Amino acid sequence: MKALAMLIAMAVMVTACAGSTAGTTSTTAGDEGIEAVDIDGVWVFEHDPEAGMQALHSGVPEIVDGCLEVGGFIVVWPTDMMDEAKAAVTAATAGDAEPITIGGGGFGEDEGLDPSEIPPALSERCSVDAIWYASS
Repeated sequence: MKALAMLIAMAVMVTACAGSTAGTTSTTAGDEGIEAVDIDGVWVFEHDPEAGMQALHSGVPEIVDGCLEVGGFIVVWPTDMMDEAKAAVTAATAGDAEPITIGGGGFGEDEGLDPSEIPPALSERCSVDAIWYASS
């Protein structure tokens, strides 16, 4: 529960971004400073963190119900990593995605994630069982 509270606090502290130049076609600002970004028809999430955790998460990028997941986690990407998010979408769409490793921190339902605490920018677009707040 402490991890959940810390990640929610981190999400609240971030500043909403004006948009990314990573090939987006549409953005929608979330209440927590998270933007939903449409990259070639796939939802990817962006934020501009002031600080980030330094754990590592690895997995193969894949498109699940129109949303980018990495190793079963919906990733909220820092603004300065949106080119990597776009590359992950491109690789997943082409069917040739290789495993990637992303720094940051996250949690899932098996670790106490309460579905009612999922940021609306994510829950309104994706089925979310786990969230990874990436850091650069």
